[in-house]
Amino acid sequence: MPPRVWHSSWIGPDSDPRRELGIFVYRCRLTLAERPAECFVRVSADQRYKLFVDGKPVARGPQRGDERHWYFDTIDLGPYLVAGENEVQALVWNFGRLAPMAQHTVRTAFVLEADDPDSPLNTPGSWQVAPLTHWDFVMMHSHDPDYYIDVGPGEIFDATKMVIEEAPTSSDGRRDTEIGTTVRRLVERMAALSGAESIAILLDDPARGQLRGVPPGLGFELSTIRGMGLNREGDYSQPRPLQPDEHEALGLGSKSGVLLPLRASDHAMGALLVMSPSGREFDEAALATLGGMALRLAEVLSSLQRYGESVWGADNLPRILEDLMSTPGKRVSQGGKRQLRLDFRTPHLICRAEERGAGDGGTPWMMVPATLPPQRYEVRERAPTMRSWEDDEIREPSLFPRILEPGRPLLLDYEQLVCAYPRIVVGFEGARAKRGRTATTVTLTYAESLWQADGGKGHRDEIVGKSMAGYQDKIVFERDSVVFEPLWWRTWRYLQIETDARCVVESVGAVETGFPLEVESSFEADDSSVDPIWEVAVRTVLRCAGETYFDCPYWEQLQYVGDSRIQALIGYYLGRDRRLQRNAVEQIGWSLMENGLTQSRYPSRQTQVIPPFSLWWLAMLYDQWLYDDGIVAADPATMRRVLDAFAGLVEEGERFWEFADWVPGWRAGVPPGGVTSPVHRLTLALAQEMVEAMTGEAVRGPDLANPDASEHAQALARLVQMLRGEEPAPWPESLAEDAARCTYYFSYYKHLAMAAADPDFDYMLHLEPWREMIESGLTTFAENPEPTRSDCHAWSAHPILGLFQIVAGVTSIAPGWRRARIRPQPGRLSRFDARIAHPYGDLRVMFEGESLEIESPVPFELVWRGRTASFEPGSHRV
Repeated sequence: MPPRVWHSSWIGPDSDPRRELGIFVYRCRLTLAERPAECFVRVSADQRYKLFVDGKPVARGPQRGDERHWYFDTIDLGPYLVAGENEVQALVWNFGRLAPMAQHTVRTAFVLEADDPDSPLNTPGSWQVAPLTHWDFVMMHSHDPDYYIDVGPGEIFDATKMVIEEAPTSSDGRRDTEIGTTVRRLVERMAALSGAESIAILLDDPARGQLRGVPPGLGFELSTIRGMGLNREGDYSQPRPLQPDEHEALGLGSKSGVLLPLRASDHAMGALLVMSPSGREFDEAALATLGGMALRLAEVLSSLQRYGESVWGADNLPRILEDLMSTPGKRVSQGGKRQLRLDFRTPHLICRAEERGAGDGGTPWMMVPATLPPQRYEVRERAPTMRSWEDDEIREPSLFPRILEPGRPLLLDYEQLVCAYPRIVVGFEGARAKRGRTATTVTLTYAESLWQADGGKGHRDEIVGKSMAGYQDKIVFERDSVVFEPLWWRTWRYLQIETDARCVVESVGAVETGFPLEVESSFEADDSSVDPIWEVAVRTVLRCAGETYFDCPYWEQLQYVGDSRIQALIGYYLGRDRRLQRNAVEQIGWSLMENGLTQSRYPSRQTQVIPPFSLWWLAMLYDQWLYDDGIVAADPATMRRVLDAFAGLVEEGERFWEFADWVPGWRAGVPPGGVTSPVHRLTLALAQEMVEAMTGEAVRGPDLANPDASEHAQALARLVQMLRGEEPAPWPESLAEDAARCTYYFSYYKHLAMAAADPDFDYMLHLEPWREMIESGLTTFAENPEPTRSDCHAWSAHPILGLFQIVAGVTSIAPGWRRARIRPQPGRLSRFDARIAHPYGDLRVMFEGESLEIESPVPFELVWRGRTASFEPGSHRV
């Protein structure tokens, strides 16, 4: 479908930029004659939204992009809408310049469009908007961080600013809840006297043209009654048995039931559905008892209906009774619900919504359809443990409710790093909850690890002598219990909860999020360190994957090219889904600047340039060509332009951040000589070889002799030789004592080069730094050796690639991975089993003793024991 101008428009809370930041609720009320089979809508917001139908969560988004590529989601509201009254709500927020650096924004806005141009759902239509004045945001951290952090603000949920509409008082002075209790007790007495197993009230619902079920809390499922679908044409003047088809509709099996009329003195109201235990028929005495009490119940309900009409102005008795009875002790207000009072107003009309390329040019948001699936939103089942600041050995179950005292914070250890929405319920105990007190503030602090006095982290499991430092959220309340879940997710292993006044933490939960990456591959071996390295590496990959790749989930959540190249490669081996890799390649391509270079990270509101990262983007294009159906997301002219731009920097000496690796002694990670260093010039040569392979056009620069002594240059020189089809030079037996060594990040390229130069390379020997990280209590792999800022950095998860590309020796040697190269290097391992989720089926390499067995869905070239042979797809034993 070609891009188009929508028939809906963007709407905002205000036309004044001084009042448009914050958190807002948009709502649209509509009445439907019948429930639609489907109702597809397209929806987006700036910056983010959560969509609800009648309070039920439906979607969240939009996928993160930029102003020239603003994503919209397509959602079917059909399963959530009902015949009668509906309310569609969108919670929309904009944190302005405090938002995560990766989050672009124009101004606070919302748009929704249905397929029908005349649908009441189309914005602006009858939509209204109200600010949530009790929900605010501010940069909060328990100390001034020594490191760069840019993941957005903390949130303040201040329940003392919430204006709640209370239920009105009935004419005889009783609260509404007492009316519901009266009905409930009457039904319970009916059950006790007659021996009924359960009783449900079926009321005349004119809006739906049917009888609507209201359960009395005796165990009968509301959804079952509602699904019964009885019409109102039956004769309920006398009790009648349920018919077989009604039994089937209710899923009652052989049980017996009767319908009894509910008829007040002036009109019919509905019926009672009464079930007998174990299929026993009701005797005459029981039916008489039920019939007499049904008359009394009908009079009570008739009074309730009159009360609802006079006090609430509502004539929907099923809705009123359902609200009164569904939750014991519930107090309801206008419309049958206790609700937050909001100042809804007509929204500001901003502009017509347009898709990118529509050509009208009247919008700052150039909209494109979402390309990624919804992020995970899954309740974490594993509960944290409670830790003690006095003793590392104390680990108690985190049982709730729990009293929280001032000066005695609760420290929860989730025992591994999580990316999740925390869900906290806090309140007061006993009489205090009724009396109310001055405002109480509960502070939540999140940390990857605890900190030593010297600024280090030490063993991640240890508590004593350390302190909590991290970003924060706050909950403020004074009476009722408060449920808090932040708008944006948090990253933590340790969560500290503290208060300024005695209160109760009623529950603590976590809803995990992230890209729904399915790990379809596996690697097993006889080395006991393989399983924990694999587990931690995979967890690191998952925590650094969301709507984009993240360098780290706690500190930045930015998609850096150097990191993403390794992350995307890992993704090609872990599963068959290519959507996140394509997203990364495309988005980094959006950042191309007038000088021919990409930005170092994208999306990002702040421009940052690391020239060699433009070359690593070319490497990502090369990987995509090899591993993703032969796709190349850039044309040859663009690739040559990037190469020329970098070469021009070498000649002209223009300065940006010439980062290569976090090597101690390299200021800000820049090698001596900056962009003219052998490290960066060899990166250029590597990118030139890749572009030449993709385009078939010669772009090779001059040969570089005598690379410097750094491991980085030595590794890149050999990788260039590999791409040129040359035999890589042996790895130097020794390097100068002051030679720069690769940290975790660049060790990936070092390991590849060493393995290429040595057929007997023992990869497991080089994984000691990863074993040490696990022994130090890390549950994800860190950014660089201690002292480190980030405890979770996916560029350090490349042992997954080492196990597949070096130990099992599996790589692609044809576009789309239509042909593989297998060069196993088991080293010290006497057994391994590598299963790779290849796009055309599982590719498996099994080694035990001297036997090698291979299953491949594509032709492959095998290099083994000094010999090279070609094989067709299938199973082969060597």
